[in-house]
Amino acid sequence: MRSSTLRSAASSVDDRRSVVSGSSGTSTLIESASIRSNQTLTSAVSQKRKSVYSGCRETGPSERNSRSRQERREQCESGQEIADRPSLGIREVHHGQKRTAGKRPAEGVASFSRDDLTEIHHNDERSLSPAELDIDPKQASWLLTQECLSHYSHPPRTIRFNYSKFSGDYEYQTPKASEELPPLVFESDLAEDEKAADVNQFQSKDETLREGYLMILPNDVGILDNLKSIKKRYCTVRKDTDSNLRLDIQKQAGSNVQTNSLTIQSANLKTTKKGKTVMEVAFSAGDRKNAVLAAEVENDIISWCSDMNHFLSGADKEEIAPDAESLKSGTAGDACADTESLASDDSLGIPGSVWRGRNAAAKALQPPIIKRKNLFNLYWDLDSLPAVSGEGSSFLKSQLEPPVKFRTSSPVVKTTSVIYFTVELEKLNVTLLNEYVEPLFIRIYLFDASEGIRICEEFQMKMEADGKMEKAKMLCAVDNPHNNLFLIARVERILSDVNADIYMKSSLDVKTVAKYHKSMQAASGKLKKYRTALAWSVRPLFKASAESLKEAQTSPLYRSDVRLTDVDLQKFLSDLPKAEKSGKLTTLPNASITLKVNFTPKIEAIPNRISTCSQLGKVINEVDPTFDMQSFTTNELNPYKNFVNLLYVYPLGLNYGSQKAFSKARNIACTVTYVPSRKRGGTNKVILKQGGSYKESLTAVNYHDQNPTFSDEIKMNLPIALDSTDHLLFSFTHISVNTALGPKTQNEPFETSVGHAWLPLVKNDRLILENDSQEFSLSVATTLPQDYISYQSFGLGKGHTGPDIKWVENGRGLFHVRLKLVSSIFTSDVKLQAFFQSCQKFEKVGIIGDAAEKSQRSSSIHNGSSGAPGGSEAARIAESTTEALSCHTKALLDIEIDRLIPFLHVTLNRLFALLPTCTTDELSLSTLSAIIGIADKATSSNRKHLLDDFITKYFSIRNHKNEDDESAHSALCKYIPMLMRNIQGDNDALAVLYKQLWFLLDVISKSIAETVIDKGLYKTARKERFSAEFLFRIEVLVESIIVGIITKQKTFPAPCRSANTAIAYYLRCMLSFIDRGLVFNLIHYAVDKLDLNESRVLRDYKLDLLRVLAGHEHYLALSLPILCDKKNIVMRKESCSSASEHSNSSSTNFLSKFFAQVFSTSAVINELNDVDQYAKYKDHLWLSEQYCSTHFPTGLILQELNASLREPRDYRRKAIAFLRNTLAKHSIDSRFTDTGAQSRVVTLYSPLLQILLKHLDELKASTKAVNQQPTTFGLKSPPSDDKKSATLTSNGSSNKALDSMGLIEKLDKDETRDLLLCTLYLLHHIPKKVLATIWSQQLASDASNVTCIIDLLEVALEMFRYRGRAYHIAHTSKRVRTTQGSMVILPYSSSAIHREERPPSRGDPEANSHSVALEAHLTQEIALVVLETARILSNHIAARVKHLDSDTIDAAFSALLRIQLSLLDESWPEAVRLHVLAALAEFINVFRPRFFQFGPLDYVSLLIENLLMQLNSRIESVQNAAAALIQLILRSGYDTVHPTPGLRVDCSTLLEHLGRPGAQAGVALATLLGNKKPLANSPRFLKGLSRLESLVANYSNKHSENLFEQAVQDLIKQLRGVLKATGALAAAANDPVRLADLHIQLADSYRGSAALRCAWFDTLAEAHMTDRWRSEAAVCQAHSLAIIGKELEVKGLLKPDWTLLSHINTAIVDEERVFEEKPSATQQAGYTLDNFTAKVEQLVQTLVLSERFEAVGPVCRMAIPVYEAKMDFKALVSMYAELQQAYSRAGEVKTYGKRHLGAYFRVVFYGRLHFKDEDNTEWIYREHGLTSLAEACERLAELVKNALGHDHVEVVGETDVGFSCHSCNISF
Repeated sequence: MRSSTLRSAASSVDDRRSVVSGSSGTSTLIESASIRSNQTLTSAVSQKRKSVYSGCRETGPSERNSRSRQERREQCESGQEIADRPSLGIREVHHGQKRTAGKRPAEGVASFSRDDLTEIHHNDERSLSPAELDIDPKQASWLLTQECLSHYSHPPRTIRFNYSKFSGDYEYQTPKASEELPPLVFESDLAEDEKAADVNQFQSKDETLREGYLMILPNDVGILDNLKSIKKRYCTVRKDTDSNLRLDIQKQAGSNVQTNSLTIQSANLKTTKKGKTVMEVAFSAGDRKNAVLAAEVENDIISWCSDMNHFLSGADKEEIAPDAESLKSGTAGDACADTESLASDDSLGIPGSVWRGRNAAAKALQPPIIKRKNLFNLYWDLDSLPAVSGEGSSFLKSQLEPPVKFRTSSPVVKTTSVIYFTVELEKLNVTLLNEYVEPLFIRIYLFDASEGIRICEEFQMKMEADGKMEKAKMLCAVDNPHNNLFLIARVERILSDVNADIYMKSSLDVKTVAKYHKSMQAASGKLKKYRTALAWSVRPLFKASAESLKEAQTSPLYRSDVRLTDVDLQKFLSDLPKAEKSGKLTTLPNASITLKVNFTPKIEAIPNRISTCSQLGKVINEVDPTFDMQSFTTNELNPYKNFVNLLYVYPLGLNYGSQKAFSKARNIACTVTYVPSRKRGGTNKVILKQGGSYKESLTAVNYHDQNPTFSDEIKMNLPIALDSTDHLLFSFTHISVNTALGPKTQNEPFETSVGHAWLPLVKNDRLILENDSQEFSLSVATTLPQDYISYQSFGLGKGHTGPDIKWVENGRGLFHVRLKLVSSIFTSDVKLQAFFQSCQKFEKVGIIGDAAEKSQRSSSIHNGSSGAPGGSEAARIAESTTEALSCHTKALLDIEIDRLIPFLHVTLNRLFALLPTCTTDELSLSTLSAIIGIADKATSSNRKHLLDDFITKYFSIRNHKNEDDESAHSALCKYIPMLMRNIQGDNDALAVLYKQLWFLLDVISKSIAETVIDKGLYKTARKERFSAEFLFRIEVLVESIIVGIITKQKTFPAPCRSANTAIAYYLRCMLSFIDRGLVFNLIHYAVDKLDLNESRVLRDYKLDLLRVLAGHEHYLALSLPILCDKKNIVMRKESCSSASEHSNSSSTNFLSKFFAQVFSTSAVINELNDVDQYAKYKDHLWLSEQYCSTHFPTGLILQELNASLREPRDYRRKAIAFLRNTLAKHSIDSRFTDTGAQSRVVTLYSPLLQILLKHLDELKASTKAVNQQPTTFGLKSPPSDDKKSATLTSNGSSNKALDSMGLIEKLDKDETRDLLLCTLYLLHHIPKKVLATIWSQQLASDASNVTCIIDLLEVALEMFRYRGRAYHIAHTSKRVRTTQGSMVILPYSSSAIHREERPPSRGDPEANSHSVALEAHLTQEIALVVLETARILSNHIAARVKHLDSDTIDAAFSALLRIQLSLLDESWPEAVRLHVLAALAEFINVFRPRFFQFGPLDYVSLLIENLLMQLNSRIESVQNAAAALIQLILRSGYDTVHPTPGLRVDCSTLLEHLGRPGAQAGVALATLLGNKKPLANSPRFLKGLSRLESLVANYSNKHSENLFEQAVQDLIKQLRGVLKATGALAAAANDPVRLADLHIQLADSYRGSAALRCAWFDTLAEAHMTDRWRSEAAVCQAHSLAIIGKELEVKGLLKPDWTLLSHINTAIVDEERVFEEKPSATQQAGYTLDNFTAKVEQLVQTLVLSERFEAVGPVCRMAIPVYEAKMDFKALVSMYAELQQAYSRAGEVKTYGKRHLGAYFRVVFYGRLHFKDEDNTEWIYREHGLTSLAEACERLAELVKNALGHDHVEVVGETDVGFSCHSCNISF
């Protein structure tokens, strides 16, 4: 058992184990089908689990509470049925109760729809049904025939879930480039574009890119790859003045060597056959063709190629980069669309335009309207999860697969497996002297030469003697096109005395032709029904590529041999040209046939199409008929779906060569007749030909042949009922041509009977055929006696029954015939027919057997004796019938699957109908085993789709004729566990059962669905739909399967995996039909059993189970997204509003309210303190016992996620992706898109926040690893702020030891992004009061958690921060690929964080730009979500400020301010920064006292620093908004100093009228300049100051009288002075003396502002610390301490002992004028005692670092009195500890006399020409401690060189100095 736990105050819950929910049921927390099921569940739970589960069992007060809870829930507002609503079928849609008017959309989240089920009847593309053919199934005598006719008469039936489109996994939508993703403006991109422009300008000069020795190889390196022809040359790659890239080749380096210069067009890397990497360079047209270069080191040639391609692709990259100006005007241009007039450029005197009027700042701060987008739609890393292993549910899968019709203009349909085409006889040219002289008969059919078989029936036509024939077409189908398919055409003529050789003569006279014509006319009169062969032709159907030939093709006619059989055809067609050359084929001269083949995929559009098995059809006289030819192909077998009942008779031959019974038997014709049953009667006109039905059909006559061979086809339409007397009669007739046509014998009979043969069609209740195609050898009788069909020979000379018959040649089989059965109601398989006949007998004796058994039992009870003899006899008959049926059922498994497939649907329906009626266990198990075996055979032969179709459409409970019979689903639930027990020891049989379990469970689901609709169970409550016995069977079934899976998962893992998936889908289906309380019981049982075993495989099983269950279309309603307290009272009030309500789309209503509050002088946002009402629902906001019980399905998912975080990465990633896709599916669910519904959804998942907060350290570590990941291929990520990075590891609860176990593997980048994206989705929609409650919970559990949520937001910002266009193109180019017309995002394969990156390819600019747009918009959305969340927390904290301690408020305030300021960075879009500036205005107003009255000054300074940086922005709108916010801050400071308008306030300087902001503005600018921020010489910053000045000037019309304006003008003047002074410092950077003087002058100029002077000293101190001059830094910090102490002394807050500073420097007290009598001339900065003590502590640390230990004590004594007055004992302990360490170190230094204060060197300068007055002067030069002489000399020489401006400087030692060295050209 894994030790992952979920802790609470009362109990410990194993986070792997599920807590069953009862809330989603109908009455109790757990609803069991029986007492036994409850006992099973209870006994299966471990002792640790019982403590949690005890509150959920049926006994005790829990049941009563849950019932009352259900009753209250049923009384919710608007009559809402939150719990279990019955699902309605299609019949109830129009009769159900109407929904309550005015119902809120959010209520649909927790309720079930009443229109859930629909019954659909499919009208498949069928032939004519039996009903349309006037066929009554009751006339059939065999059960198989009856059920087949019933099957074809009823349309397929599908049960569809109306909301199935919302089921399954999240389907990733391929992003399209045409989506509305407007480009966003990032200042970081604008800066990169500026740098690129500068680089391009620099590259426009002639410069060298690379140079060095390369090897020039021959161009055919792939073939040679040797070293004989390699030349080593010095190569230089440079760019000329025309920006062309040129390659200069020299024999050696040098300026005087001859150079060959070539212009480079492209450079590509290649690999030789030996694996060496070379570079192929292509040159311009005027130069040589190309060159192959290599380097001694392979990496060098790669670097050369990379640099060359980088230059060559520079122009393309410029095209990809968006135009900055267009972006600026496009994104934020709508920000001020509905505002007042703008001031012109001239009126304000500054470039650009700003708002004017009193509300100018308010209008400039108004953020742009942003169209919000779904986070998951922008997440390019989001993929659909791989399908769950195992067979899915066909019943559910069919819900998501609408029928797709393929249409194509290609002549050959390749989108389907069957090709349809029509064949038309366009012309038959068989003439004599160009005249038709006799009627001809044509037979056309398809022939497969590779198999030697016909693949369709014959198409017969007749051409009259005048050459006219009726137009008709044949429609054929081919499912396996290949080049051995041919169209065969046979041409026959009327039997006559004229030989066919006349057509072989090339020249004939008119007289001969006339004579022949006259003879043919005579033959047509008497011999018109007798035919003989004339010729045949062949036309190939496809080429070798299986494509169609041209439509119309003329083929020659070959003389027909009298014995041309199908075998002969195969031989000829195997090599047709060879047969023609060898003389075996004789061509009829001047004869040909033209066949037109038209390929068409749309057979429905063919008019006047006549069915295969009937002559019925919609005949249109104006349109030629098209006869649908029956296909004989067997490549792709499918079950019959249409009625067809055809028998094809092929007479093969008659062997009369040795017979003596008839004297004349040469011109023999065979007449085929069907003779119907004498008992049943019926028509004998069953022979079908084009044009009608006939009684008989004659074969062609072989002229003068005693052993005739026949090639005719006779097509018969069999009746639906057959018996033993139905037979085929073959009559043979000798035709005397001379007698018929002779002038003297015309009246004599010319037809002589020469024998008869017959073939019965039925034998022993089955067809005579044992295969669909079978040959028979029949005896021939000389005469046909009365009742000949009753003749039966006993064989072996034992006699016979029936009449005496005289046989030809003693009854030897002389006549050969082949029958081919094409029937969907008769089968030739003996075992299949025997099974159905046994079922028919079983049905007949079943009632007798049951009645006899009942009567026998009744009589034995009353009389104490055995039953009546009659009843016993009936019982014996029933028993024997049952045994026979059991044997025949088992025999079904011996049938080949190809023989069974045509009747698969009917057979399976019969087996499922038989199962409920089984009277013995043996029969039931045999039936079930047969079902499983048939399904396994179908699956093994790759025909699973047939089983899917059966479940979806063709399974039906119609076969259950008696409503009292047990249903199929109940029988299956009963017998499957029985079968599992019976085959427990047979692993092979058990594996097959598990593998096909999906099929059985799908049938159960379909059967239940049909029962619900047919019996109207959708009108009843779920608990009352089915009997307790059936529910108990379901429970036993599920438990047996789960136990079996766990037991056998190591023995046969694949079948067990399939069974687990099957049971998951089955439980998902049951949630829609039966009592959900029972289903939750079973899910809990399954999860609990899977958790009991410590197995990775079973954990995968559990995750698969949860994934399938989460795919339910009503999953959210099943999870019950409501809040209820501990008394189970449901929260009714929908008072919670999410953050998105206020900020979504930046609506105008929000802006009007927002600015009305912010820009009011007394604006205070009053947040209602009603979060306490959610306190009683807090158990639903974390993974508590109540949460897991109430929201059972979601509780399982979150418990699994919580436990999976401590699993290995491969499993953990699956669980994280599962949760991510589940939330993504909720976000796009069209049923829950409104704000209220989304709020309820995310409230359901709110425990995810608690889980991630618990693992915040791991998230921070992953984010830090991503930021530290080394970038490749020249991409640079924008540097992160040090302060921001520090907060990622120091703020909030991250320092404490968490109660969670450490992770086995660290979270990688992709896992962290997924988890953070889910969190941001929750924060975006979570109700603000719920978020405040979660924050309060975290704070109540640990005070250090005050900033935990803010820390989480910072991690999210850092992870999704925009890192530049090039960076994101590189990181998405591996997934984004474009094809023509669409963009495809390839499946993503996550790996470790530090995975190898490849250089980005140029790729498709459209794909790259779209991938960047996706990431940019995702960054924008995330920033806005973070901003919204920060605003909610700010308002909540401000509302509860009286209830929180100061440390909590300070920590929260600091974190909130910093996270908002971090969003002003250049790496965030323009719109985000504008929204942040507007949000800061609200934030300042919320915490107004803290900013302007008593809060720390550091926050004011930090705020103004960031705003001053925004004044330097490249984006004009950001500059305007920043200036407006600064004006607002300064005005707020002014209003704080002047609380009463009109009341004069005495201030020593103008800046003091601005309060704290006025004092800190200069400090902020000084700090920025000290941190090397580029503001001093920035025209953008000066422009920003001008905009601020203009805004203030427009604030009031009375410029001269406005004190506020004067103060701001003075402040701006001061800021410009600071900029000017800083510029002077930069100019004197190389003049140390001048620089020192300027520092002193600048510090003196700041004496009027304490804050500015202090900030300047702090900046100097930081600079000294950076350069390791720690003693100087300590002096600067001491100056700052004196400035702060001086202000506090003036305020009367402090009486410092200034003499203590003399231990550092005696000039400090004097320079800071601490004893000045009039200190009021200095502007106060608002320092506090905390600032003083903090500065003391900083100074102490610096003194220790500089090893000035003696000065530590005096400095500490300045702060000790303050700490003692404040009674800050913790600080005193820390201070005295510092003293102890400092004095200890001072003692060590005094003892050893060593400290590293510096290294000092004596320096003398020689050279009057260079040093002027400093010539021969001596100086003391100081360096850092432990600096060597050599290092000092080298550094000093560089300094002198820079100062003098030349390199003629020489350093000599003191001993080497002499007058000989005093050269005038060299400085010494």
